[in-house]
This record gives sequence, C-alpha cells and structure tokens, in this order.
Amino acid sequence: LDTFVLPLVAETERRRAARLPNLFNSHMFDGSALPLKENLDIAVKLLERFRQSELVLEIEAGVVGGEEDGIKAEASAKLYTTPEDTLEVARRLNPIGARYLLAATFGNVHGVYKPGAVKLRPSVLKECQNAVVGKYGQAAQFHLVFHGGSGSELHEIHDALDFGVVKMNIDTDTQYAFTRPIAGHMFTHY
Repeated sequence: LDTFVLPLVAETERRRAARLPNLFNSHMFDGSALPLKENLDIAVKLLERFRQSELVLEIEAGVVGGEEDGIKAEASAKLYTTPEDTLEVARRLNPIGARYLLAATFGNVHGVYKPGAVKLRPSVLKECQNAVVGKYGQAAQFHLVFHGGSGSELHEIHDALDFGVVKMNIDTDTQYAFTRPIAGHMFTHY
C-alpha cells in the first residue's frame, strides 16, 4: 500500500484538485493474509479516502491458493470465504456509502491448472450473497471478483457470474497466451 497504491491515490487526488480526471478508477488492496478484522480496519480507511475521489476499492476476504508474485498460499490457508466473513465485510464497509468490489474465495487458485483440477465451489458465493441479502436487503448484494480464474471450467465461470461475479482475473492464462507464441517463434527461428 505505502509504496504503490497510496502514491497512485495521492496522484489522483492532486489531479482532481487541478480539475483533471482520475489517473485510475480503481485499486486493489489484498489484505487476505491478515486476520479479517485487521484486513477490514485497513479497508475501511481506504474506502473512506477512495470515496472522496470516486475510486472503487477491491478487497479480498479469504485466500486464493497457489502462487502469485513469488508468494505461495500456505497449505492451511482459508480457501473458502464464509457467510460470516461477508456479513462482517458488509457491516463494516456498506455504511461508508462508496463503491467496492469483493474478491470472496471459493477454492480458486493462482497458476495454471487443467480444467477440473481445481476444486471450485461457486455455491460458496451464493451462500455468502444469500446471507448478506437476508440480513441487509437486496441493495447489499456484492459485486464480486473471481481471483485466480485460470483453468476454470465454463460451467463454474457461469455459476460464478450467476452469483454476482462482475470481474474475473485470468493473469496466468493471459501471460501464457502472450509468451508462448513469442518463445515458440524464438526457438523456431533461433
């Protein structure tokens, strides 16, 4: 946050003060390695600040398995967000009145896997949405993010969309789509 996200937010604030458009429209804070309370303590402060510049905050509750940017999820990681987790997210963030996205985890992992190798449970998203709507009403339903979507089966993607996913990250598949043809060309024309 201190060396990447917050300087970008500060630049957006400077731009808005000069009547220029936002530099970005959203930023992600991944506090998933923190206890939920600490994760949300930080997210609340960020969302309050983001609201002033009409920025969208993306947060994560639960842990995406696999490895990303050299960081591996521990074997004991909490790979499934619970309805209780999402009730706490809604309780803490919704009163701020600013837009945010929630990356709730449902067995998703970073990295390349053959379809079917990952044990996704999109129904976790439905359970979480149902709990939040049941307690806070339809307007509290989350806009969800599907982190670690590489290698997912089409029916799992459709289910996730049905349960509120509005954004899906497929970084590994995208990297492979760009780098494999380049490496293949280089080896063929060495």
